[in-house]
Amino acid sequence: MPSRRIPLLAAALLAGAFPSSAQTGVTDPVLRRIWALGIDSSHTWDLAQVLFDSIGPRLTGTPNGTNASDWVMRMYR
Repeated sequence: MPSRRIPLLAAALLAGAFPSSAQTGVTDPVLRRIWALGIDSSHTWDLAQVLFDSIGPRLTGTPNGTNASDWVMRMYR
């Protein structure tokens, strides 16, 4: 019985490994612009570096937690 499940599991994993037509055939200009901004103009690495490395670990109610909240508020103003 378990030997029958292995090919089905392998087929399911392989099917998920290849992009579907919905992922590769986007023609909507708004979605293309969102994609381009995310790939070309993302600030994720810079923002993550400050939050993770500079401000450091933080728990709710601690000075580092307050510093992180204040920094985020300044960034978005």
